Parts: sequence; structure tokens; C-alpha cells
Amino acid sequence: GSLHQLANGNVAELVVENGTVCPEQFGAKGDGVTDDAMALQNTINYAFANKVKVLLNAKTYNINLSIIVKCGRDNSQFSSYIEGTSRGQTIIRTTSTIDAVIIIGDEEGDNSSCTLKNLHIDGNNLAGIGIKIPYNTANCTFENLKINNCLDKGFYTLNNFYLSIIKFVRIDNCDNYGFYFDSSGAITSINFISCYVQGCANAYTVNGIYMNMINCCADNISNIVLNLSHYHGSVVGFGSEASSAKHMFYTNAVANVSIIGAFTWGNFDAEDAIHIKSAGDA
Repeated sequence: GSLHQLANGNVAELVVENGTVCPEQFGAKGDGVTDDAMALQNTINYAFANKVKVLLNAKTYNINLSIIVKCGRDNSQFSSYIEGTSRGQTIIRTTSTIDAVIIIGDEEGDNSSCTLKNLHIDGNNLAGIGIKIPYNTANCTFENLKINNCLDKGFYTLNNFYLSIIKFVRIDNCDNYGFYFDSSGAITSINFISCYVQGCANAYTVNGIYMNMINCCADNISNIVLNLSHYHGSVVGFGSEASSAKHMFYTNAVANVSIIGAFTWGNFDAEDAIHIKSAGDA
């Protein structure tokens, strides 16, 4: 092991077992009361620098600052691997008004190959965003996550984002958007697998080329279920029960979409409420 200063100022010997470290080794309590932000961030920083994984226990880690997930510069370098026990048991919950609960990468260069798995990310009606990807990012995996109670977006990209997997990600009760991919970034080769959004105004606003969405669904959406206005790819086996939604599929002349086996149920009583809305010359 090595000596490490804890968040409380004490110095302890750090023992790395099975290639993992946990926040409790850096002073975290995980009791749903203590602020564990610095302990959690120090855990991620240490794990990245020493090329080991972060294992979070079945606890609630309160934070009052955004957590920065460090990434390698390409897929040949070590990148952060953060895994909880399950998304029902390992909770990262903000207790302060912050921009995002989790921020992926930094602006120093391209970010690559991080993994987030088996986590519940709770905005607690204080954070604007659950997971924010503001910088060039690729080759990442987001698996078995629950994101809820964000004031704006659940999962947000606003730069280049490509060659990544979003699998078994559930987003609940984020006011404006579940998934939102900003069309100003170059987005390509993203695979959505069995994701779910409910209780948001818009479920999936996803842009990009060579995109795939398989067995995803959304319920209780008030505006647009699938905004595919800058989407080039396939949507397979999509399902939705969104009786208050204005549009099931929204597309335009820019998009090139193949929709296979989609099912929707809803009243669509409003004059402008239709299953497929084509804007422009689509």
C-alpha cells in the first residue's frame, strides 16, 4: 500500500485489493447525510492516476459539487472505470444546486474509454443535469444507470461524441429532456440498448450518423417522444405509452431514419398531436 491523506486530514495506508479502491478508503461515509464529494473525487483521481477501478458500495453518497470523471486520451490509455453494486443500491445524490451531478472528461484533449456502471444518479431536484459530456468524448460505456430528478436534462452531450454504448439506462422525472444530444457536435456510432425515459417533456432528442436504437421505450412524455430531426440510423422495436405527447416521431429533411417494429399507444387528441411529424420537406 501507500500513505494517503484522507478528507478529514488523517493519514492512512491505502490498500488496493483486486485492482479496486472504494470511497470509504478516502474518508467517505456513504450514510446519506455526510458530504462525500471530496472523498469521492479523490477516489476517482487516485484510481485514474494509479490505473485501478473504483468500486462503490451499496450506500448513498451525498455530494455538494459536481463529480469529474477522468478519461484517457485515446482507447489505448487507462480511463476511469466506476462501478456500483446496482442502480437500486448505489446512489450518488446532490444536496446543492449544481450544474451536473457527473461531468465526463476535461477540455485538455480528447476523452476516451470511461465506464459508468450500476449507479443511481439523483439530481434531487437541485442539479440541472444528471450526466453531462461537454468535451470531445469517445469509446465510453454507460450501463445499468438510473438518472432522475434533474431540473433540465438527464443525459446531455454538447460536443463531439462517438463510438459509445448506452445500455439499460433509465431516466425519470427530468423536467425538459431525458436524453439530449446537441446537434452542434459531431455525433456518430452511438448504440442505445434497452433504455427507458419517463416523466420528462421530451424523451429522446438524439442526433448523429450511424446511430442505432434497439428495444428502447418511453412513457408519460408531454411533448416529443423521439426527436430524430438530425438522426441518421435505425430505430428498432421502440415502444411508448405517452398519452399526453404531441408527437411520437419528429423528423425533417435532414434526417435519414429507418423505423422497424415501433409500437405506440396514446390519445393524441390535440389538433397538432400526431404520431409522425415531418418538418420541412422530409
